[in-house]
Amino acid sequence: MKDTKPRLPAFRQQFAAGALARMTNHPNRGQRGPLANPLPAEIIATRKAAGLTQTEAASLVCGSLRAWQQWEAGDRRMHPGLWMLFRLRTEEAASGSETESEENT
Repeated sequence: MKDTKPRLPAFRQQFAAGALARMTNHPNRGQRGPLANPLPAEIIATRKAAGLTQTEAASLVCGSLRAWQQWEAGDRRMHPGLWMLFRLRTEEAASGSETESEENT
């Protein structure tokens, strides 16, 4: 008698067995490092330190207000590249305002 049970593709079999359930070598998984997704508390603290509203912060990374709200609430993970862009732009703005104040004195 032939087996009539449908077979899963090899990838799905491995995943179902748990072999691919933990991707510890993926840059966004495992230990926190420079390529890790930022925590919601980090996002909130950095935005507030820069003196920005959620709308202003979202526009710095060309994102929507809703996406920013989801990142801060922890409903969605912010991509490390967007986090890096946000930090660079807020640092630029901070150093630009310091330079302007020095020029005015």
